[in-house]
Amino acid sequence: MPRKKGKQEEIIDRRRKVWELRKAGYTHRAIATSLAAMDPPIVVDRKTVGNDIQAVSEELMGEAQDWAGEWRAINLARLENVMQVYWQKMLQGNDKPTDRVLQAIEAQRKLLGLDAPQKIAPTNPEGTEEYAGLTEQERAERIVALLERARARRSNKAGPASAKSDVGTGASAAGSDRVAGI
Repeated sequence: MPRKKGKQEEIIDRRRKVWELRKAGYTHRAIATSLAAMDPPIVVDRKTVGNDIQAVSEELMGEAQDWAGEWRAINLARLENVMQVYWQKMLQGNDKPTDRVLQAIEAQRKLLGLDAPQKIAPTNPEGTEEYAGLTEQERAERIVALLERARARRSNKAGPASAKSDVGTGASAAGSDRVAGI
């Protein structure tokens, strides 16, 4: 006779089932319904399903971070081996080993995150002045222009009947100013 599962084993088994259903695209409600329809039924509410999904996600993230750290350490050791092989040859002035050592150093810097991100100061298209952004008036004018182009496109697609429907509705620049409200 098979032994009865303990509470912790039941939770682990339920979470495995919940995760498989979630990966298959089921919603929390559909997961709860599917679990209830299993033999034997597993009766849980949507909150429990959500908690199970979060618990599995956190566990997987922890494993992924552990794996990433292990992968980083292994690859750093490999790059050290590459440098050991080519270092003496590089010191003798040979160009190919020098390139290999420099590539290994660059790869190490990337793995360790040593290079600070490049800061780029936005300028005008000519690169002569710092970009100051748009004034409120310029932003409002651009919004009005976009709305007018959208109306024109819509009326061109719908044909002449819909173009007549805008006549007398005030849906011109005055209406667009109200929408822009900037």
